[in-house]
Amino acid sequence: MRLTSSTSPQGDTGFDRTGPASDAVMVLSPGDDRVSELVVAAFDLNDRYTGDMRAIRAKVLAATDADPAGSSVRLLAVVGLEEGDAAAVLAANLGVVFAQAGTATVVVDGGLGNPAMAALFRVPAGPGLAQSLDDPDFPIQALPTAVPRLMVLPAGDASAAVENRLETRPIADLTGNWSLSGARQAIVSLPGMASRPTALANMVAGFDGVILVAQQGRTRMSAIRRVIDALDERGVPVLGSVIS
Repeated sequence: MRLTSSTSPQGDTGFDRTGPASDAVMVLSPGDDRVSELVVAAFDLNDRYTGDMRAIRAKVLAATDADPAGSSVRLLAVVGLEEGDAAAVLAANLGVVFAQAGTATVVVDGGLGNPAMAALFRVPAGPGLAQSLDDPDFPIQALPTAVPRLMVLPAGDASAAVENRLETRPIADLTGNWSLSGARQAIVSLPGMASRPTALANMVAGFDGVILVAQQGRTRMSAIRRVIDALDERGVPVLGSVIS
C-alpha cells in the first residue's frame, strides 16, 4: 500500500492554534523510520500542523473529562467523510500530542477496508479491531509504538462480513475486552462515512465526541448535515470539523 495524505500543514483545521510548543517531551529524530513522516507531530513540536493538533487536543479536553487519572477511557472518533487516509493521519497525529502531554493513548484503526494505522506506526497489521468484531472475547492487545505513551490497535484482517458487522455494533461495547495497558484516551479513525450516517451513529454511540474530517471541493454540506443530525439523535457530540 502506498500511503498518501490529503491532510497537510497548510490545511485548515477550523480550530484556533496554540502558541509555541510547551510540551516538554522528547521527539523523534528526522528520518527515524519507526514512524511514518506523515506523523508530523512525532518529529517537530514547532511545526504548524503540530500546533493545529494541540489546538484540537485542547478542544477535546475542554469538552470531555480532562482527568487522565480517571477510571474510564475517553473515546473520541475522527470521522473521515470521504474515503482515504485523511482521518487516519489526523488521528495518528492527535494521538501523538495527547501522548506528549502525558496521557497514555491508543489510536484505533477503524478503516477495515483500507487500513492505514499499522503503516503509519510501523507495527504489525493484526490481530486488531476486525478480530474483536468477529469474536468479542478474542484477546486484543494494543501495540506499543516508538512514541512514548502511545499505542496502536490495528484494523486486523477483515472479511466483508466483519466490515458489515462494524456498522451494527457500538465500538464502545468492545473496548472492555481490549488490553490497553492503562490508556486513558482512545482515538478511533473511521473513513468514508458521508454516505453512512446511520451506521456511523451506531458505531460511535457512547463516545465522548467526534471530529469530522471533510474534503474541500468534494464533501457536500448536505452530507455533513445528515451526519451531524444522525449523531445528534444518538447524543454523540460533534466537537468540531477539519477541512483537508
